[in-house]
Amino acid sequence: MPEMKISAADTALAMEEVERKLGPDALILSTERREGMIEILATNDPEQIEVAMQHSLKKRQEKNKSQGNVVSSDFSKLLDLKHEFYSIREDLSEISALQTPLEENEIISQVAKSSTTDFELAINRIKNEIQMLVDAKIEVEPTVSVETQMKVLGFSSTSTEALLRSHELTDDIAPILKTFAKLVVQGKDRNFDSSEVIIVCGPERSGKTTLAKKLGQFLPSLDENSPNRVISDASFSDLETCLQSDVSANIASLFRKRLDTSLGGGRIIFDYDGSMDTLGSFLLRLSKLKQQPKFSLVYSLEVGKSYNAVKELIKLYDLPNLFIALTKMDTLEVSISELSAIFDIKQKIQFFSGLKIVEGGLDFAKVSVMESFLTNLSGQEGW
Repeated sequence: MPEMKISAADTALAMEEVERKLGPDALILSTERREGMIEILATNDPEQIEVAMQHSLKKRQEKNKSQGNVVSSDFSKLLDLKHEFYSIREDLSEISALQTPLEENEIISQVAKSSTTDFELAINRIKNEIQMLVDAKIEVEPTVSVETQMKVLGFSSTSTEALLRSHELTDDIAPILKTFAKLVVQGKDRNFDSSEVIIVCGPERSGKTTLAKKLGQFLPSLDENSPNRVISDASFSDLETCLQSDVSANIASLFRKRLDTSLGGGRIIFDYDGSMDTLGSFLLRLSKLKQQPKFSLVYSLEVGKSYNAVKELIKLYDLPNLFIALTKMDTLEVSISELSAIFDIKQKIQFFSGLKIVEGGLDFAKVSVMESFLTNLSGQEGW
């Protein structure tokens, strides 16, 4: 019979099915895990089995030549003991069947004399055949497809399909994780670096205030004589009131009266507590001013959320110059499903906040750190 492919829930059931359909002498050609099932390719074709046996014998002979025909002493002792037991039992059976009235000492003497040269040759042949069977055994670790690995780790179907399209021929998840790390981390951005106004926004209790203070200390000032300023002001938070009258006048008043400085000085960092919908309207009008400041948004995203929660929080707002900061990383661990959600909505991570190993707890997101994190999670699965 030609090759047959057997699928089952586990290895034991698959082997039972192979033995039932192909017999106990079937040769296992390959074993792999596919879509949660164990898939075994086997055959009972005598020609294929003979080829495998000959290949194994050739390998064994070459090995024996290089090692001086050294055979495991324990293995040889075991065969010798079995040989002695079975040969004695067979000889005793023959003597009993002939009803030869021999004494016990005479029986033992006859058994000892039966060890002839031909018999030793037969034993050596049996040893070689057993060793051939051992060598011919194909030990293949159950493999898990890259697609399955990604889904187990927490990648969404959208992320998985997009990443696999650029790695169609690979059976290794490592290069895929490296690509994902590069695509989900922002890296250096000129628009952000030159921003005069940075607005820290996000859901309530997501760590916005702490993040704003950290950014004020972490980011370099645009002017050596004007340090960064962090503003948390009720009048700014209530942007609806600010927009009720002349927009230009209100914005000018907001910057000049509250800070007693012009936008030409240091960087201004706002801890924004208002509605995200109102912020969108404010930014739209701000961008229409003749001399509008350069601005960026830093969205405070607390880690420990589900894939759907992350998508719902961010995708609703089509905001320009938006950068993600993962916050509270000292209390919770970010999951791949969260990272996958950020990737799916085409956003990128600019900051890690809450890092215990970094002074101040804030740092730019780095591709190398992200790749190491993903590789470590993959390694924990044992792939």
